[in-house]
Amino acid sequence: EVDAEMKSFFHTCNMKIPSTEKFTLVGKNPSFDISFLERWFPSWDDFKPRCHHRTLDIGTLAFNPLTDTCIPSTEETCKRFGVPPGDHSALEDAIMCRNVVIEYTKRAKEKRK
Repeated sequence: EVDAEMKSFFHTCNMKIPSTEKFTLVGKNPSFDISFLERWFPSWDDFKPRCHHRTLDIGTLAFNPLTDTCIPSTEETCKRFGVPPGDHSALEDAIMCRNVVIEYTKRAKEKRK
């Protein structure tokens, strides 16, 4: 069972609570996010077996191997996708990451047309 705090977080971010299917954790520093979730959310133990072992750092979505020498900062990533960075809080970061992925997906779909 997902604890109330985790349910509230998913609801506020307008995100679905992952079903029994595997899912990929997306963030601006996913390894930090996982360590935070393991420490502060008891229900993370219910999610962890379903979390794919590979994560996605949003900076990699903005990385251009022709012009970048390293993964862009969060601010630069947001700028490249036209997403406001928001304030630096867990909730705002989650919303920002979701919006970057949404914009990335839109652009990928447009390129396929």
